Amino acid sequence: MSPVAMKLKFTGEVGEIHSSIDSAEVLDAQTGILVSSPDMVVLEWRTPPFGPFSPLLMTVFSKDPIKLEKAESIPYHYPYEGGDLK
Repeated sequence: MSPVAMKLKFTGEVGEIHSSIDSAEVLDAQTGILVSSPDMVVLEWRTPPFGPFSPLLMTVFSKDPIKLEKAESIPYHYPYEGGDLK
């Protein structure tokens, strides 16, 4: 599946994220924490296609224990225009 864009909602504030999207092999990609909603992470990339043989690896850091509450597909639009990312 390509391109891919999604919002990930967590049960608490996200402090920092690291993902495989940050590699040089991924094009037109960005990740970030929504400034207006620090419990929400936005991920989007155009290539390589997302699928069972090209998984997304992501580490989420927070001051407190948190869990993923919801993953939602959103329209791909690079760069992201749904709010400021940090």
